[in-house]
Amino acid sequence: MKKLFLLLLLFISGISCQKDDGNSPSPEPTPEPTPVEEKIYEGEVSLETQIDVENFGAEEYTVITGELYIGSDNTDISDLSSLETLRKVEGSIYILKTTAENLKGLHNLDTINMDLHINNNHQLSNLEGLESLKYIDANFNLSYNDNLENLKGLSEVSSVHTFYIQGNKSLTSLSGMEAIKKAIYYGSVYNNESLSDLCGMKNAYQNREEEDMEWTIDKNLYNPTPEEIISGVCKN
Repeated sequence: MKKLFLLLLLFISGISCQKDDGNSPSPEPTPEPTPVEEKIYEGEVSLETQIDVENFGAEEYTVITGELYIGSDNTDISDLSSLETLRKVEGSIYILKTTAENLKGLHNLDTINMDLHINNNHQLSNLEGLESLKYIDANFNLSYNDNLENLKGLSEVSSVHTFYIQGNKSLTSLSGMEAIKKAIYYGSVYNNESLSDLCGMKNAYQNREEEDMEWTIDKNLYNPTPEEIISGVCKN
């Protein structure tokens, strides 16, 4: 009986060795991601409705050579996810009066050759979706977005010419703005009634190119002087 049991163990071990002898097929290699082919839209783009956004997104453009307008007085735009192939806008971008809660869909956008205006988007709570944006080659205007609480999403933008942050009544912190190391000409943080933490603008002010240019910091919940911001006394 013992001999029979030993023979059975040797038989099972032999089968296991055959399975693990290195002759089994190797797993298929993970395919490399397909490079996105550049597709250029020549001229200005105006997207006034959600259907406009989805139809334009279906064309999978990566570059717009003119201005990009998203929103209008009576817009129903709430979702920008259809614009995920967009990587560069050679004009300015205007995001106006939408009901989007964030900017996801612009997450592959890395270059704006002119201005970025984000105004009157009353459901927008942060700037998530702009994490890939590195270049705003002119002005940044963030105004009258009633539900905006912070600037998280601007983590890669290193410089702007000027910035205006005003009238955002729920904005409590400039957190997210730390990556902006330089505002070349001017900065204004004005009339944000809940804003008590301005530490996020320290780098932009400290490295300003026009040192004699007076910045506007007024009518927020807390209004530190530029010297206080630089020294770290920047929140209340």
